[in-house]
Amino acid sequence: NFRGVPSFNADALHGLGVFETLKAISELVLKKLAAGTAA
Repeated sequence: NFRGVPSFNADALHGLGVFETLKAISELVLKKLAAGTAA
């Protein structure tokens, strides 16, 4: 993608990749919070 941010393939209808996406996003937010920057 042009912004260079992580992208995730998930299919909520079939439940594919949903948990993995949630986990990855949660980890990114927690890392930003621990670093003291806004999420």
